Amino acid sequence: MDQLNTLSNALYTADASRRLEHKCLATHSLTSAQLMIRAANAALATLLDYWPRTTTIHVFCGAGNNGGDGYTLAALAAKRGLQATVWQLTSSETSKPYQYALQEGVDIKQFTAASWRSTLLNSDTSSPPKLPVIIDALLGIGSRGALRESFCLAVAAINQAQWPVFALDIPTGINADTGAFLGVEEPGKKTAIKADATISFITRKIGNYIGEGRNYAGKLFFSDLDVVDASHFSHALDELAEVTLEDSIKATAHIIDHNFFLSMMPTRAPDSHKGSFGHVLVIGGDQGFGGAPLMAAQMASRTGAGLVSVATAVMNSSTMIARQPELMAVGVASGQALLPLLIKPTVLVVGPGLGQSSWSEQLLYHVLGEISSQKKCVIDADALNLLATAKLSLPVDSITGKAATWILTPHPGEAARLLDTSIEIIQADRLAAITALQKKYGGTVVLKGAGSLVLTNDGQLFVCNAGNAGMATGGMGDVLSGLIAGLLAQGLTSADAACLGVVLHAMAGDLAVAESGMRGLLATDLIPYVRQLLNDKVNA
Repeated sequence: MDQLNTLSNALYTADASRRLEHKCLATHSLTSAQLMIRAANAALATLLDYWPRTTTIHVFCGAGNNGGDGYTLAALAAKRGLQATVWQLTSSETSKPYQYALQEGVDIKQFTAASWRSTLLNSDTSSPPKLPVIIDALLGIGSRGALRESFCLAVAAINQAQWPVFALDIPTGINADTGAFLGVEEPGKKTAIKADATISFITRKIGNYIGEGRNYAGKLFFSDLDVVDASHFSHALDELAEVTLEDSIKATAHIIDHNFFLSMMPTRAPDSHKGSFGHVLVIGGDQGFGGAPLMAAQMASRTGAGLVSVATAVMNSSTMIARQPELMAVGVASGQALLPLLIKPTVLVVGPGLGQSSWSEQLLYHVLGEISSQKKCVIDADALNLLATAKLSLPVDSITGKAATWILTPHPGEAARLLDTSIEIIQADRLAAITALQKKYGGTVVLKGAGSLVLTNDGQLFVCNAGNAGMATGGMGDVLSGLIAGLLAQGLTSADAACLGVVLHAMAGDLAVAESGMRGLLATDLIPYVRQLLNDKVNA
């Protein structure tokens, strides 16, 4: 995939970021101090562009390079005429950034909860556009362990201030590699700075895009500090990889570029017919759950599949046809009755509203037992729950030992059942979870949630940087499975269909919310926006 060579979409771990930073310093004959100046200038420019009325900043500084960036930013701000105050949590009097800030007239104070509270009480908050901005330069990407008590107090103080917060590289309290909370010395307690915006330097840190990091980082900005461009970056990456022979230098993941994956969509020839664009069969809808397969089928149709049919419980079929006459809905009373329907479709979706009854097990058994692993299939919802019971297993390719053409789409709860663990463990390290899922079940895996992940059958990891909290409603997974199936039917590979389906689904949610708001968003509301995006009818 050419997208993998695009610097703007690459996401890196803390270790890889440090290695690349060192390489860039050497390549450009830069000192750490010079790079710090560049980082501080980039951060200050972004801050003033995002909060143009701000005249006062409060910079919370720890030790190390992140704190150094903070002191340097404060010094540059003071030179620009801003009122700059540094709140230090560790002694840094001997460091050059500290001395630079002192030289430029920055007011440097030792942080205590009492002194900060006094500052808040004495601040003029009558003019909101001119509210001070807090800069989080406490820890950056280097921290792995629990936050010490002093840092916990600072985090709490910042969050309670109700002033805008700008984090450097990553919000304090968030793991730069997993996006999970770092934790604190008090067991079970979680805390992190809730930033309004975050700027990353040289590399985009993956922790800002996944897990809790996605919720705490706010609006994301990026600067390469003029030390890398796409070609140089790739060269540096390759050269360093040859020296170290370590995979950690490579990008961990890539943000899904919807334009790139849209380019994978085949053009429609003038002499096309319905058979040219595949046949999707949606299997599901036990008694009382007929809406789920209907939504999946509707989305598959609007995505562009040539034919869409539904195999469902007998009592659902007439209702589906009345609701969507373009669908071919067939009631099946047993697994045996499903067998003839499995022959013609090119893509299967199994799971929406399937339930976990004996009828459900029969249908899934025949889907898995009668269809070769070369038949493309999306496995979702209760089909995943049935797989988790270990009563049924995926067919595998006789050569690779994996079900390369299958796409699994679990949410965190389903992922926990598939891996026999807890939702908390899944969410604590979503990267580890999706890797474990693919190792166990093969195929392409979509781990849904804020910052949905896609791990392709060839081992490439992608992150969706779209979507919103309004999409936390029933049926969203059903329309996603139908969307992916519709793309598969039109000839996309499993990897491309999963990536494009996930990002279009999220973008459609964003468009719907932008027009009508988050509350009351329904899964089917996304369907017209997906169609618009596929036909390039919106400015995406």
